[in-house]
Amino acid sequence: MREKLIGVESFMSPYVLTCPDIADSKAKTLFDLALEHMSAERLDLALVCFGRIQKLYPFISEADYYLGYIYFLKSDYKSAIHEFNIRLAKSTDCVLSSYFRGLCRAELGLHQEALRDLSAAIECDKGFFSAYLSRGELRSELLDFAGAVADFSRAIELDPDSSDAWYGRALVYDDYNECNLALRDFDQSIRLEPRNADAICGRGLLLLRLGHDTFALSDFDKCLDIDPSIIEAWLEKTRILRGAGKYHDALRCINDAIKQESLPEFLQERASLNLELGNSDKAYSDFSRFVSARLEEENQ
Repeated sequence: MREKLIGVESFMSPYVLTCPDIADSKAKTLFDLALEHMSAERLDLALVCFGRIQKLYPFISEADYYLGYIYFLKSDYKSAIHEFNIRLAKSTDCVLSSYFRGLCRAELGLHQEALRDLSAAIECDKGFFSAYLSRGELRSELLDFAGAVADFSRAIELDPDSSDAWYGRALVYDDYNECNLALRDFDQSIRLEPRNADAICGRGLLLLRLGHDTFALSDFDKCLDIDPSIIEAWLEKTRILRGAGKYHDALRCINDAIKQESLPEFLQERASLNLELGNSDKAYSDFSRFVSARLEEENQ
């Protein structure tokens, strides 16, 4: 559920398309063409154009940024960092280059370097909502509870209508067993975006831990109606039904989950359920498939 915050900028424009003031007409034409390719999501062609600009007109530092940004979009984080390094060597006040380099470093597990980059972006722009959101998530990963709460709180100050900001802080409170605060933030996130399936599932998991199985089950149903790919919702819904003695309902639930995707976790759950129901042959088949899937994962 956390992946939607760091590295996935759904709250930003897909492209920051601005053309600098370029006196050279040929360079400007090439830059405009590169931006046109980006706008049409022809990223490989845009890479060629910006690479040519970088080689022929090295003083146009915006090309370095766009090269890094395209590599970021293509998940080539090492190449992106290389281009952002070139950009920042020319000018350290490029907020977006620091920000996206931070996201790249976070994706590569370079957490302290990522933290420095995100902090540098915030230092340059104290109102940079996305940077607070991403740094809050990173601080949460680094177990910096106070820092994460502070960043998500600042993001909420900047945009109190952001469902993602309330959801991010709810996750931090939840991790540290601040249940009432977490429940309040999950509720607000869902009020702002009733189809935020991650927040609905997160609230369901918290309600389940607090012993409110009926309310949790309702949240898992709502979550799966919106996004049937959320694994935790299928598993916990199955377990609630199983714990209530509704074995056949639980079996139907996990079968529906497997129709979505035959994940090892689902196979293991169905195997255990079939064993409890006395369906030993089906249980053995699912356990065998589960073990094979795990072995295949380990060998990859």
